[in-house]
Parts: sequence; C-alpha cells; structure tokens
Amino acid sequence: MLFSHTQDHIYAHGATEIRKKATFAFQKLTNCSIGHDIPFNKWYNNIINSKYVLVVRGDTPGSHSFINAIVAGCIPIIISDSFQYCSTPFNDVIKLEYYSITISEKIIFRKSVRIIEYYRIII
Repeated sequence: MLFSHTQDHIYAHGATEIRKKATFAFQKLTNCSIGHDIPFNKWYNNIINSKYVLVVRGDTPGSHSFINAIVAGCIPIIISDSFQYCSTPFNDVIKLEYYSITISEKIIFRKSVRIIEYYRIII
C-alpha cells in the first residue's frame, strides 16, 4: 500500500502545486491511502500497514513524512530535488539510495499516467 496524508494548507516555494500533483497522480492507483487530515488512529493504522510513503517536500527540501516512513518501516518515495543535499539523516552510516526511492520534481509535472507508469517500474 502507498501512504500519503498531509495537512491541507498553502506551502512556500511552489510546494503546494508539487504536493497536489503528486497526490493526484498516485490517487489513481489501487491500494492507496492518500488524503488530508484524518483521525490519528486511522493515520497510524494506514501508515504501519503500508509499504511506501510519499515524502513530498514542503516549504523546505525535507518533510516530516520521511521520519514517519522510517519509523513505520516503510520505503520513502521522495519527491524533492534538494532532499539529498539538505535532509539526509544517517548519510554517514547508510546512503539514502539504499533505502528510498527518489523522483524528480520535474516528473510530477508530466502527465499523471506517466507518473503512475514510472511508479510501477520502480517498485
């Protein structure tokens, strides 16, 4: 299952559009939990039963969703062109590419069908 739940508000530096496009594209897949502001118990159950978590940048290159994914034992799917330069914890111990998938922000602005095809290829 793919998981992505975030607060519904306006972000800086173009992140609002990136988050909308990413969630819209992945909503077309079956077995996904994607949306905004759900009760904590539902959020918790959905994330721990997921295999992947979308980590879409916000006002900064990072996102709290990255740590949530790691704690839940999920594979982060990172959509942030600068994440690896600013937000990689443990990089001196284990390289980001060993336990995550990164998708360029540019891909998000392509047709959503292509994004889904890309997702199916990488998983």
